[in-house]
Amino acid sequence: MLGIPDQALNVLHMTIEPILANGTVLDRGRAMLLLAKCQVASVASCSIQEKAEAFESAIQNLNEAKGYFEKADCNERIREVLYLQARLFNTLGKTKERNKCAMMFRQLHQELPTYGVALLS
Repeated sequence: MLGIPDQALNVLHMTIEPILANGTVLDRGRAMLLLAKCQVASVASCSIQEKAEAFESAIQNLNEAKGYFEKADCNERIREVLYLQARLFNTLGKTKERNKCAMMFRQLHQELPTYGVALLS
């Protein structure tokens, strides 16, 4: 990569504090979701230990994002968070947590209409 995820993570660290202090609940959730995505992308070429630490941190940020999205009743974003959490738990080998997120994702996926590519059953 060209270091773009690292640059994005640096910019986000500089700007996230005012968003969390003054932003709407939805903006806070979106900022935390973006932070988690940048954390995952920025460790693509790092060691396994560094990846595991970054993934654990991303999972915590995703939990915070999910809390904000629950307050805003934004089920589409909650579904996205659950999908990412399930993928990260799978990568870390945490099957129980992965299955819990996958189950919750599946429930939301059945409740909400989707547009675009359909998931395989």
